Amino acid sequence: MVAMTALTSFVDGNIPHQGDLNNYGTNIDALCQLTTGKTAASGVSSKPLVKVALNANQSIAGNTLTIPSWNAASANTDNMWVVSNPTFLTVRTAGWYAILLQTSWASGTLTERNLGIMINGTTENTNSVAKNDYFGSPADNIYLQVTAYEHLAVGATIYGYVYQTSGGSLNLLSAAPAGTYLSARWDAPY
Repeated sequence: MVAMTALTSFVDGNIPHQGDLNNYGTNIDALCQLTTGKTAASGVSSKPLVKVALNANQSIAGNTLTIPSWNAASANTDNMWVVSNPTFLTVRTAGWYAILLQTSWASGTLTERNLGIMINGTTENTNSVAKNDYFGSPADNIYLQVTAYEHLAVGATIYGYVYQTSGGSLNLLSAAPAGTYLSARWDAPY
């Protein structure tokens, strides 16, 4: 943690020391760094936060690990998601991240439905940091979530993945009540 030094008390009429003024700026930067991961000079006043979602249903082939292609962002304060690379998020500010993937599956036959989060690659056995499996025979839509809390460096990539065994293709749903989305929120400095 960055140490903060106390400022000298000033009385009207005294001229502040340049060193005291420099401390003021340093302390403001330290406070901003702790609360947003950025310096005051960067002009950023909010924590890095991204939430990407589907704005239309997406068909997921059976028996195939699939990385959803996101096509809508309701929040993207640190430019972690870009339209030209719609399948992953890229960390721009190092630190601790709370990551959440939610899926809303269409109803299907006796089936397995999986979802998970991978960091820095798309090989499940190597890069998976969180996973949720569902086995059952749903008559209705199934809503699943998985979360991870990860210490990530600048440039780290975050992927959501899904897998299902309904015997054919099955849709990830975009619409309410739950929808399908991936989010990442910066919580603390690296």
